[in-house]
Amino acid sequence: QLQENDVKLLQNLLKISCSLVDAPKNIKKLTYSHDYLKKAAILLENRLDNLSELGINVKQIDFEVSFGRTSMEYYDGFVFGFYSETHKELAPVATGGRYDALTERMGPGKKVPAVGAVLRPDLTLLLRENYHD
Repeated sequence: QLQENDVKLLQNLLKISCSLVDAPKNIKKLTYSHDYLKKAAILLENRLDNLSELGINVKQIDFEVSFGRTSMEYYDGFVFGFYSETHKELAPVATGGRYDALTERMGPGKKVPAVGAVLRPDLTLLLRENYHD
């Protein structure tokens, strides 16, 4: 059974919704006694550095801890979703992430690095047509 302070930590963690560049700092604020979350924040900082080195403007990326909790629960690592900036009413154009633990449970008992994604070609075509108009 979870202790009350752990429940509060999880509730506060799940409330984090900010710019990706602010995410590690916001996670670290909550991790005063949880080394594994500090490590997760450091890994996220490293990921930001890697994305920046690839020329990606990480300041324009949103971050939400609860992203994918109800529709992508088999993913156990980094998850993502791409949405249209011009048609916010549409479902995500693409979603995906890492699911190494799924390969461990469903396979021979060892983790196999795995990444998956769902791409919605109908939305891609719709947005492409609207972009050219």
